Amino acid sequence: MKTVECCTKEDCVMCAIYHNLLQVFEHCKNALLIDPKHVKTLMRRARVYIDTKDFASAYDDLQIAAAAAVDAKKHLSQATTLELQR
Repeated sequence: MKTVECCTKEDCVMCAIYHNLLQVFEHCKNALLIDPKHVKTLMRRARVYIDTKDFASAYDDLQIAAAAAVDAKKHLSQATTLELQR
């Protein structure tokens, strides 16, 4: 099969980066279907949004991640208190 040069080296690098961002986005989307408040996944998806200049969506994900992190810290504190009372 003959290969055809259809883009510059820089274009190929950008295509690879964009393809990787799409893969990361899809993985995050699927993971968030299972756990919509998974902080690390929300942060990763926010990074994809930032890299693709979708700042409003990145902001939304970061807000959800921040709230989920506060909730997790509160639950950890409560669990620690209960454990110390035993």
